[in-house]
Amino acid sequence: MAGYNEGWRDALRMTNQGPFVDPRAFGGHGPLPQFTSVQEKAEKPKRKCSAYSKRVGREIKKLNKAHKSGGKFKKGWNQKRLMKAAHKAAKR
Repeated sequence: MAGYNEGWRDALRMTNQGPFVDPRAFGGHGPLPQFTSVQEKAEKPKRKCSAYSKRVGREIKKLNKAHKSGGKFKKGWNQKRLMKAAHKAAKR
């Protein structure tokens, strides 16, 4: 088998015991994608943040202040419990 430095096509050719055939030649994966440069790509408009998302964010900040100390959760609190409480408070 061919070494790593000789390339994957050479290794594939050796394992199949025949000439290398591109799988796209038989309708495998289709044509190669055409990449465009960053400047040519049109940028998507940024989505507006929903009111619910803002409320949840505010509640998370409040709960983080109340239930974290020194960057760690207080006993009995974790991310799951905090998010559940934030969603519950945001719905009110």
